Amino acid sequence: MITDNKNTGDEKIMSNDLASSIFNLTVPKTNNNSEVIVLNTDDTNLSSKEQIKITVEQDTNATILINHQNKTTDSSINQISIFVNKNADVKIYETILSDSIKSKNQIFLQAQNASATCVNIFLGSTNQKISVETKMQHLADQTEGNTLCRAV
Repeated sequence: MITDNKNTGDEKIMSNDLASSIFNLTVPKTNNNSEVIVLNTDDTNLSSKEQIKITVEQDTNATILINHQNKTTDSSINQISIFVNKNADVKIYETILSDSIKSKNQIFLQAQNASATCVNIFLGSTNQKISVETKMQHLADQTEGNTLCRAV
């Protein structure tokens, strides 16, 4: 498993530029069947970022868990961009348990046989302002994308 706030040396996949407003993460092909990435947007490494950029390399299977749990009224990462390369498959699960958030996800299926599934789940009340926008762009032939959004 790969998380946003650990770097144990064998996780050469991380490329963070903490001084900028973009958090970069690259998921390479490994010997494992699938990589799991956990992003908690209220983590101090991420909460100051305007954008998270994730690149899923060729022939990689990945699961990305995005958790928004900040209980303040000004919680937002403006955009999460996920780039899926040739023969790569990514499953994105986004959960929102926050007082106020704007979630903007863009998924780019960049090459042949790239596929993505995005599931957004959030729980809100009448006083909360939650905005979820997911765009999936098919930039090559033979790509597959699915989205599902559920709110309570």
